Amino acid sequence: MANCKVIAVTNQKGGVGKTTTTANLGIGLAQQNKRVLLIDADAQGSLTLSLGYPKPDELPVTLADIMQNVIDDTPIPNGCSILHHGEGVDLLPANIELSGMEIRLINAMSRESVLRTYINAVKPHYDYILIDCMPSLGMMPINSLAAADSVIIPSQPSFLSAKGLDLLILSDEKHPIVFEYAGQDTALVEIKANGGAPIENKLLYGEIHGLKKDEDGSGLADALIGLFRADCTEFTTENAILTATSAEDGSFYIQHNNLSAGTRTFKPGTHGAEFVPEMKVVSDHIFTKSKSSALTNDEFAAFIKENSIDEFYVAGADAAACIKSTCYNMTKSGYAVHVLSDCITSYDKKKLPELLAYYESKGCTVLTLQEAVRA
Repeated sequence: MANCKVIAVTNQKGGVGKTTTTANLGIGLAQQNKRVLLIDADAQGSLTLSLGYPKPDELPVTLADIMQNVIDDTPIPNGCSILHHGEGVDLLPANIELSGMEIRLINAMSRESVLRTYINAVKPHYDYILIDCMPSLGMMPINSLAAADSVIIPSQPSFLSAKGLDLLILSDEKHPIVFEYAGQDTALVEIKANGGAPIENKLLYGEIHGLKKDEDGSGLADALIGLFRADCTEFTTENAILTATSAEDGSFYIQHNNLSAGTRTFKPGTHGAEFVPEMKVVSDHIFTKSKSSALTNDEFAAFIKENSIDEFYVAGADAAACIKSTCYNMTKSGYAVHVLSDCITSYDKKKLPELLAYYESKGCTVLTLQEAVRA
């Protein structure tokens, strides 16, 4: 696994040679007796087409299916969907279904690492994995870049092609932060990034890493760090978008999961990020998960075991993501699972009947809240 190199081939502009570069580089490496997997991460299926599969929409399993399995925490059989090409390379194909993955990834836990999860599983079988990215900077290219060890950016000697290159580099720009130490008795220190000039948020996610040091250079623990909007005037915990506390060595880390203006999904401080006020929380046992399935939370799994819990009633969102994955894995683990049909929702409500049928096919009981109360 450590010897496998993952390379993303990308540019925000189309028609600059990404697919041609991916195919020719992959075949060239195969001719050098390297084990190569090509991943078509473009919904247009250009790489799939160029390697001799003229009807990608008729392929039984593609990258979209594999990524959905990862989101659902569903096991993926070895070699599933991989096509073996006569030129000595393997291909994970794509078709138009991949366009819907952009929407599904918005609701997924650890959404930027879904493709990386799959790639890490197949790395031991390859020397090189090349990813042909779509010409944009949505969730699919972000997944590709997050999975890659290095990036190739094909470009033509034209303004628009070079502009696409410029946009990609700027999207990963790092901004230094500076502030002046004012002594340990100073309660509040304003940290300015980018010289105080606004930083345009072009991505759906971002990270802030820092190291809080004392005046003698040693790490300062338990310092509270906050992330605020540019127009904020009162820097309090209540007004902060996100906060972090420095560790023993003074390091701190803030991950912001979608603070862009157009975001609708589980945005901090918005409807969906917190429990709805109508919900009467009668327990102090609240667990936070970072993946789709609730069973991936170690504390929750331990709590279930310690209290001999073997039956669950499931409510919440999204029916096509977290609920689906949780129900699947709970029934697979032998628990009795009851899905409250009038207490779940999805961004695609037209699919709710199909999803309820899916739950039943996996061994869940589907019933309404009133039916559960009467039972």
